[in-house]
Amino acid sequence: MKNVIDVKNLNLTYNANSQKPFYALKDVNLQVTDGDFVAIMGPSGSGKSSLLNVLASLQAPTNGEVLIDDQNIWQLNANQLAKFRGQKLGFIFQEYNLIESLSVFDNIALPLSLAKAPTATIKAAVNHVATLLHLTEQLNKFPSELSGGQKQRVAAARALVHQPKLIFGDEPTGALDSANAREMMNYLSKINAEQHISILMVTHDGFSASFANKIHFLSDGQIVQTLERGNQSRETFYRAVLDFLGTFEE
Repeated sequence: MKNVIDVKNLNLTYNANSQKPFYALKDVNLQVTDGDFVAIMGPSGSGKSSLLNVLASLQAPTNGEVLIDDQNIWQLNANQLAKFRGQKLGFIFQEYNLIESLSVFDNIALPLSLAKAPTATIKAAVNHVATLLHLTEQLNKFPSELSGGQKQRVAAARALVHQPKLIFGDEPTGALDSANAREMMNYLSKINAEQHISILMVTHDGFSASFANKIHFLSDGQIVQTLERGNQSRETFYRAVLDFLGTFEE
């Protein structure tokens, strides 16, 4: 199966010319196949956020290659990268990052509005993802009128509305209680399965990670272990994740 992400010998070094350089990422190699759901876990300072930022085109690496949909993103200039990001990538952040002065409809529509899509196209796309994520009754509301779970569903709808190739999640359940976290992960699983959109998610939460098909564990900027769900149920995989975390974090 085709790789939607192909990372080769990726390094990120801070203060590289100083006496005490910090190696945030060290020779990371990673593949995500088309339609896969992958989680990245690891303790604080392991490089999770650095890896996500580099893959999501938000921070340039020191060296190495990041190919997304066969495009080496760090060979693009700033304008090309912005266009690629707007067409191919979706983002879900822990803190929602909604614009308080815009309605739910306009928040969801933002990627298409920035791309100057026709009004009819925007309306159809927003209504489609709002139906998928059970947001049709909230479209005329503003973020201040929503619960945390609803806000995160709006963020997911915004990430999905332009039909990206890949969605990046940065602790997407970090600000949610357990019930809303479960609901959010069920929605992401549905998006992955039914829309065939690849998802790469950074999380500290074993429950959220258990919805993925594969979990990569980072330590000191390197992938040190990978767990694959295979044919296990999510519940069985969750127990395996917890068992592994018990030894990994000791």
